[in-house]
Amino acid sequence: MKAESLPLDTALCDIAASQSDETPRFPWAMIQTYSRLYLGVNPLANRGSSPEDWISFFQNKEQMEQSLLEARFFSDAEEIRLFRLDGGLCAVLTAETDRDRWLEETCEIAKKDKFGSSVTVRRVMDFDEDGQAYVVLTRLSGWKGVE
Repeated sequence: MKAESLPLDTALCDIAASQSDETPRFPWAMIQTYSRLYLGVNPLANRGSSPEDWISFFQNKEQMEQSLLEARFFSDAEEIRLFRLDGGLCAVLTAETDRDRWLEETCEIAKKDKFGSSVTVRRVMDFDEDGQAYVVLTRLSGWKGVE
């Protein structure tokens, strides 16, 4: 697993970016603010590549900085997580490597009409010096809407 701290503006640009075939790099999102929770298709994908385009989801940057508790923008292979630390927003990119070992669980969602039918959680594992497994990282890796 590769983990990298990102400047906030870089993270915001990456969240909205597409791959070469125009599919979103991060197709799904979980956004938690003081007043709401969103889980589903990344509402910021393909909206533009500048932080200003991303911030328009919140009306303005000040509102985003005041109301966002945590956001996860994810694919099956990587995730950008925005979170609060010492009163400010931080961003971390985690990406899997070929050497990673993980366990994956698909969880059914009770409020399907509001949040979709299921979310997939991936736990990246490592081993200590005694050979005992432990969880290094837990992240979202998939989402399915109502069928």
